[in-house]
Amino acid sequence: MAYKVFSYSLKVWLLTLAAAPVPLFIGTVISNNFDGELGFATFYELPIAWLIIIFIGGIFSMLTFVIFYTTVKTATDHIMSITNCKIVISLICVLLIMATFAAMKGIIDLPLFELSGYFPLCYYACAACFCWSCNLQNHYRPKRKLYQVHHFNIK
Repeated sequence: MAYKVFSYSLKVWLLTLAAAPVPLFIGTVISNNFDGELGFATFYELPIAWLIIIFIGGIFSMLTFVIFYTTVKTATDHIMSITNCKIVISLICVLLIMATFAAMKGIIDLPLFELSGYFPLCYYACAACFCWSCNLQNHYRPKRKLYQVHHFNIK
């Protein structure tokens, strides 16, 4: 049971790390703004920057992943409805991303890490989408049912 919740949490975390910078890069390419807020000099630097962002994001969000995994485990153990479970997971995920960006803003003072900026918005959107699109249904097996009553035969 724990391994399946772990795989769901890992999938959501890694897909968010990998996919969230892509809309920002697409916007950079479309607007041809390579000297903008990300500071790319050429189109050819985008794959290297993508790997660097994934690496740095992975380091800064390891604690976030542990908390996210704990949240998913707790939600799947105690919430009966899969829809309600995913709502809770999505909200906690967005709040954890906000906390991660706030911590990054405190350490690395760049306008890129503003909580209301485009970069965190890509992470919020991707995380919410992946929380809903990754398959939790097969992994969702509550340990106990809240409505289940044990009857004892007393003779």
